[in-house]
Parts: sequence; C-alpha cells; structure tokens
Amino acid sequence: MKLTIEEKHIKTFMLNQETASELSIQEEDILIGKNPINQKTVAGRAEFSDEIEKNNIGLPRELFESIGLDTGFELELEKFSSKPTKVKEIEFGFENRDSSKKDPLSIVKENEKEFIDFIQYKIFTKNSKFLWPEKQLLVSIEKTYPEIGRDEIGDFTEIEEFSYVWGGSELKSFDGVLLIDMSGSMETKDLKMEDIDWVVERIDSGIQGEMTSGFLNQLKERMNIKRSEGAAFCALMYLVQKIGRGVGDKISVIPFSTEAIPIKFQNENYFSSRVGTTKDAAENIVDEINYAKRGRTNISGALVKAIEVIKDFDRDKMKMIVMLTDGEPKPPSIDDGQSVRRTVEERLAPRRDVIINTIGLGHEVDHHLLEEIATMTGGEYTYVNSLQGLTQAYSRYATSISIKGTSFLDTDGE
Repeated sequence: MKLTIEEKHIKTFMLNQETASELSIQEEDILIGKNPINQKTVAGRAEFSDEIEKNNIGLPRELFESIGLDTGFELELEKFSSKPTKVKEIEFGFENRDSSKKDPLSIVKENEKEFIDFIQYKIFTKNSKFLWPEKQLLVSIEKTYPEIGRDEIGDFTEIEEFSYVWGGSELKSFDGVLLIDMSGSMETKDLKMEDIDWVVERIDSGIQGEMTSGFLNQLKERMNIKRSEGAAFCALMYLVQKIGRGVGDKISVIPFSTEAIPIKFQNENYFSSRVGTTKDAAENIVDEINYAKRGRTNISGALVKAIEVIKDFDRDKMKMIVMLTDGEPKPPSIDDGQSVRRTVEERLAPRRDVIINTIGLGHEVDHHLLEEIATMTGGEYTYVNSLQGLTQAYSRYATSISIKGTSFLDTDGE
C-alpha cells in the first residue's frame, strides 16, 4: 500500500487506526517502507494515532530524508514478516544537527553508555538514520556484520562490538601525534624496500626538497633499511597525506627512547600548513629521527610528553596518537607495563578527545600491552613485520579516524 508522508516528532512509524486495520497491522508490528523510485528502505514499529490522516503515515524527518523523500511524497509500506537479523558488529556514522562546534566523535566517546541505551532496541535497514535528540546528533549505519541486504531489517539487541566515524562525505579535521620508538633495537636492518615505489614517488612529489629527495634515493638503493629509517619514511608519508587533505590539521612528531623530545617546527611542538613549509618540516623530521639519541624504551615518558604537546591543540577537536614501537617498556628502573597502563588509564582513557592507535614492529613487542593501550582509548592495535605493512598503517591513520566503543555492552539486561 502507498501512504502519503507526514512529518512527526516521533521515534517510529505512526498510522491512523483505520489505515492500520485495512493493512492488518497491529501496534508494535515491524513495518518496512520503500521509496518507489530508488527502492531504498527504512523500518520501524507501528504506532497508532488519530493525529494521522487516513492513508497517511507519520515519520521522523531523518527517516524519510534518508531514502530521498519529503513530506507529501508517497511511501510503499508493507508488514515485515521475517525476523530481523541480529547484528553483532556495527560502525555508526555521526553528524551534528545543530550549530555546535563540538566534535561529534568526542561527544559519543564521552557518552557511550547513553548512546547504547538510545540505540540498542531500535530496528533498522542499511539506509536508516536516527536523531539522538539529547545530543542533536544524526546517527547513520555505515557497516554491519552480518551485512544487511537492501530489503532486510536488522536489530542491535545483540551487539558485541561497535565503532563510530564521521557521517557524510565532507573531509573532517583531526590532529595527530606520532610517537616513534628510537631505542637501540630500531637500528635493526630488516625492513625490505619492496612494493612501495608509489609511496616514494608520492612523498618526493609532495615535498620536493633536496634533503628529502636525497634521503629517499638512499633508501631506494638498498634491499633492506633500518627500522628507524622506515619510521622516518612513514612519518614523511603521514605528513604529505595529512597536510594534503587541506583541513588545517596539526601534526606533532615525537621520537622517544629514554627521553621523549618533540621535533620543533618554527619553534612550535607541532606542524600545520600555517607553521612553516612542508619542505622544511620534512627536513626536520629526517634530520631529527636519523640523529635521535638511541636509548631504552620509555613508553610512559612518551605518552606523558604527548599529553603536554596536545595542550596546544584545539580543545574541541579529536586527537589521534599513533605510537610505533619494536619492543616493550624497559628497563624496570625507567619504565614497565604497569606504569604504562596507569598513565593511559588515569590520564588518557578518561579524555573524550583522544584515541591511541598502536603499531608493533618486529618480534619483541608486547602485543598484549599495545592492545590494552589502544583498547582503553577506543583505538586499535596493528602488528606489522614489513615496510609495506607499516606504510599501510600510517596511511590509514593519516586520513581517517574510527573509534571503537569502549563501554561495557549490557546485552543481558543485568
């Protein structure tokens, strides 16, 4: 049956009792509505109201807009007779619906349990969007597992894992901090220069500096390079990709071993398109990483230094710390796993505006610790054993930010 759309400030599908009787619809029945032109669908549970005219249907604006319709347009409606698919994993997209300058990802990170309470008992199609009214955030469905087909309906009652990103197609800005292990083991020469010619070309064309070109040419002539050289190479690629987005991101690069010392850019602890040139920034990175003092692995000190540096970043903007290490915190007189966990748990995990992505390189990393660091802040741990894997990780972290849900999901109602 085709029904005419009315806009209503409601949560689901609202029908006139007479219309519902003609369609043999009971309250709380699952309904699926389809745009007859593009075949996109939305879903909801039936409610009855005398406020709705016969042969009309009341919908929240975000639902009918999500499938390309407006008030007065017709929607094809039918009762959904199958059972919804129980989604186990999902990625949500978020957009601000008011004039707030607050980053929507930081709002969700700060209010994860409230978000799950809001979303958990809703049903949806792959096109559905929901307005979270308390936060004025528009919630979209980006990815699900199992995947939801075009005419299928899913529900969230058995979510085991969720993550969230920005919605829409606009490039979003976030600041980055690269923590790069410069301990003695990073001098190990075991990274093969394979399958990365396109990365070399992109860095060279993006920077066009004599010192950088010389550094890249040296690397191209070798079969294997040092881990520290691979780290400098990836930092350059990160710089090119991040600045190339043109959204005013700040970037801090902090080599660390026994001590953590930020690389200076025009006397600042960070670089952006407003601070010096990309050429000068690249030369600073190559020079400082190549000649950084090699020492022990003080991860706690590096994290504390990152906290100091991001004080100069925009308060209401997301910050991503990317930490690369090929070892574990040591010796105990300087740092250990307990100290690292305490630093993250007390000073970084409570922050709504920071996530940490960790990268482990080589065979001596503490996988469990790096996984913990990332998980506590909504980030992810990536293990790599090649230069190609390293470049892929840095490229991903330069251009997108996805936050894993860190709240406990109470799916048993306890």
